[in-house]
Amino acid sequence: MVDHLAPHHPARRGEADRAGSRHRRRGPPPTGDSAAPGTAAAKSAPATPAADPLAGLITLPSGLRYQIENPGSGDHPKSTDQVKVNYTGVLMDGTKFDSSNGATFPLNGVIPGWTEGMQLIGKGGSIRLVIPANLAYGNRTTGPIPGGSTLLFEIELLDINP
Repeated sequence: MVDHLAPHHPARRGEADRAGSRHRRRGPPPTGDSAAPGTAAAKSAPATPAADPLAGLITLPSGLRYQIENPGSGDHPKSTDQVKVNYTGVLMDGTKFDSSNGATFPLNGVIPGWTEGMQLIGKGGSIRLVIPANLAYGNRTTGPIPGGSTLLFEIELLDINP
């Protein structure tokens, strides 16, 4: 412990506050992660991680999990169709590994989880997919995606071309 610091020094602020110091803190009280341990603000900060990304999803027999955000309208794409999409892909820890706006590709030319999941919505629809490794890249590392990874995608289906 450094005793030569004044009670109002940032390194000793928590001690001075607990000791009943009459020094007034300038500025707003700390919030979230910036709160000093043991302070009321720190005690009220959430101690749990963000909401479970798997909550409320439907699981198919293949292991693909999904939630339809917007079903879209009209026909659903077939595995042989080309689709135009906006999407973002993240790992389970939230690390973003890919995104695109207006990407077009054959639905049978992507990972199996995409092929299966995209057939659940119509043009204009959006879906959240949680794709287990066996429906993605398996145990092989692909670019920034470690082998064995479960992938999370937010996808909007813009157009379908047979």
